[in-house]
Amino acid sequence: MDTQKTVLNILTDRWIDPNGKLFQKLIHEGYKYVDRLSDYLEDIGTIYITEFELDPLADFYYLALILPLSILANKLDICKKIPISVESAVMGGISLFTLEKNKRSSLQNLIQMNYSIDNLTTLIGITWEQEKMKTWRNDTLMKFLHLPDLVLSKYKPNALYNTFTKTDVLEPEHILALTRLLISEELLLDELNSDKLVSEKLLSDDELDSEELDSDELVSNELDSNELILDKVDLGGILVKTVRCFILNAFS
Repeated sequence: MDTQKTVLNILTDRWIDPNGKLFQKLIHEGYKYVDRLSDYLEDIGTIYITEFELDPLADFYYLALILPLSILANKLDICKKIPISVESAVMGGISLFTLEKNKRSSLQNLIQMNYSIDNLTTLIGITWEQEKMKTWRNDTLMKFLHLPDLVLSKYKPNALYNTFTKTDVLEPEHILALTRLLISEELLLDELNSDKLVSEKLLSDDELDSEELDSDELVSNELDSNELILDKVDLGGILVKTVRCFILNAFS
């Protein structure tokens, strides 16, 4: 295949037709088409031979498909062959908000896969002033301030939001902490809803199997279930209070 008219898929190390179905499928799954792969690689310096200056990345001046960031983060074998990393790809211009195959952004996938907190903080810092990042961190702060918790109930969320944004007190690590908390809250809610559906299904099956189930037993089962949910909500509340206290201390 003529490499002058094809694109390198760095995941498989194969050249593919940019007009083919495979290329379109990969783009749809969050792969990024780039004109010159070298622009997205680690800076490994310059090579000097006598008076001549050589670019050590000259061998990577070709069209390429860069895989989604959450996949790249786990592909150390690629990094051994090509000097690329999630950080260098983002520095080159790959967006943290590219939708990947699961319809979530690269940033959300990296957070949920427990990617290094230090690396995530660096990535957020690199893109801190970009418009999409500004929108995302403002949305994160607003969602956080509107969480149904009593710790900040005496304050108006919108007033707090204006104060935080005007003073610019929040750093990348703070926004990341809030994001991780919101994801935990979302997962907790999903788990509670799932438990409730399972509980209702079990009760329904029990009623069908035996119409003689004692009403006191039903009340007992319901109380046990509610106690379990309260335990989980209390745990979520502790997380909320911990992060909020941290932010308030930083602000004061």
